[in-house]
Amino acid sequence: MTPYAVVIGISVFLLVIGVYWLGNIIVGRSHRAVEILLLMIAAAFILFLMWSGGAETEQLVKNCLLLLLLLLLLVIPFVIYFLPSIVAIRRRHRQQLAIAMLNLLGGWTLLGWIVAMVWACTDDVETVSQVS
Repeated sequence: MTPYAVVIGISVFLLVIGVYWLGNIIVGRSHRAVEILLLMIAAAFILFLMWSGGAETEQLVKNCLLLLLLLLLLVIPFVIYFLPSIVAIRRRHRQQLAIAMLNLLGGWTLLGWIVAMVWACTDDVETVSQVS
């Protein structure tokens, strides 16, 4: 494995850690699905680097950048599409399930996505009572 591949591997590892922290900020610490997804992404990158260990450095860089671009092109639209659900879960909205279902089934229409986002931003949230 070339030193350049090690630098790329470390960069990808740092990117995964950054996305992990962003996921914790978006959905909260109680959701393990984000952690599992990020571990799968990290494992895929590690396997990719091991598989392409004999490749030329320039080709390895091109492949890694292509893989990162593909990942971004898949993750960013997914997050944007489910943003109303993420907002509802993060705000502890009382109608989280209904908002998520509207987002899932009607979000492909712009009107359904807007309605779900407006609904997720309403004040119908659970209040956390503090015990003295």
